[in-house]
Amino acid sequence: MEKKEDFSIISAIDRLEEAHWNLHQIEEHYHEADIMRFSINSFLRVIKEVPQILQMELQNIAGFSKWFRERKSITISDSLMSDLYKKRDIVVHRTMLVPKSQATLGITRRNGKIKLGFGIELDPLQDSDILIIKFLKINIKEHGKNDIFGFLEDDDETLPCVKRIWKIEPYETEVLDLLVNAWNLTAKLIEDTIIFLGGNIEEYYLKLGCIHTGSNVNIRAYDRKWLKDIEKDIESGEEDYKLIAKLKYLREKAMYR
Repeated sequence: MEKKEDFSIISAIDRLEEAHWNLHQIEEHYHEADIMRFSINSFLRVIKEVPQILQMELQNIAGFSKWFRERKSITISDSLMSDLYKKRDIVVHRTMLVPKSQATLGITRRNGKIKLGFGIELDPLQDSDILIIKFLKINIKEHGKNDIFGFLEDDDETLPCVKRIWKIEPYETEVLDLLVNAWNLTAKLIEDTIIFLGGNIEEYYLKLGCIHTGSNVNIRAYDRKWLKDIEKDIESGEEDYKLIAKLKYLREKAMYR
């Protein structure tokens, strides 16, 4: 196709990359409730802005507005995109979005598979670390030094863990996988625009070169040495916020040593 005329979509591409950055934030902070929610909110805002900015950037190109109005309607009419746009408007104008949260406390093998697990209620506004601290406190209160589930027994093949799954209604698809689908649909809108304008789509980064999926990040494992240390602090009457801060410190220290 002959190139219609020079065009720039740098701002729309930049906004699409911002949405990609939000995916990374969700992935990196999957077990931190507030950062998760804020990153989902940001993604919803940004992904709706992409077609709006694209239209603004190209409105003066002959024939574009009519074509884009028809092409954009395909994206907007998609059931997922339509619903996410509505959720964005709710977040911006009305109230907070609280995803559904499923949590399992268990023991994971080194290959990432759960060996033992049982669900415990966890507020979707709370971090995953709170679940394992809650368990340690209940276990001490009810069983004392008896480690009835073997959480703290030395075992080189397994680690205690929390498995967390986030969803937003009405979808059963995990939230990270769901938002990746929305990103790809928006990238396809930009790709079709470039083709319409006679540009070369290979010049633009419109693919997710990295893999984003909830199954890669939904398990957080804990070194038993950390938990034994936290258990001593619980027995000494340490306050919850200090226990949470210490567990985070121990995890980050191990990560960067």
